[in-house]
Amino acid sequence: MKTLVLLGSPRRHRNSETLAMRLVSGVRDTGGISDGDLSVFPLNELDIVPCKGCLVCQKSRKAVCPVEDDMRSIYEKFIEADLVVFATPVYWWYCTAQMTTVLNRLQALQYRDDRTLLGGKKVVAILTYTLGSPLVRSFFQEFAEWAGWDIHFIEHKVGSRPVGPGEHSFLLAYDLGSILAEGRAAG
Repeated sequence: MKTLVLLGSPRRHRNSETLAMRLVSGVRDTGGISDGDLSVFPLNELDIVPCKGCLVCQKSRKAVCPVEDDMRSIYEKFIEADLVVFATPVYWWYCTAQMTTVLNRLQALQYRDDRTLLGGKKVVAILTYTLGSPLVRSFFQEFAEWAGWDIHFIEHKVGSRPVGPGEHSFLLAYDLGSILAEGRAAG
């Protein structure tokens, strides 16, 4: 199973990344990821500029963005992916700026020769938050319905300690990874 993990936190090895990599462990341990099938992008370490609004991607209908930056690697891996993981903390009731920029730039994959390159994916949205995540969850849910994604959520309310073994979300991440790798329906 080709897996793309987009890490939206500006800080490495924190809660959203921990949960994303725990999910990947579940997929890997169940035999769902072969060597070379995993692509992880820590968005804060990449050079990705915001959408310029040039509309080239919409006018050409060729799913091409003229901006030459690190988003090109993400486009390639997104198109190939069977499973896409969006892992982001929730800042000010929405995704981080890094994740928002990538989500906006995915518009370039909306159409290619009258078909979307965004659809038909298994998707996991991992949301870590202090105050709540209803706006982000709603966005992903609405988008999933439009794009035809099989979407799953892992949400973790951040307390005074980092997420780890014994936490419900930590266990859920591994189990969901196993379920997705086996092709079973998640409950």
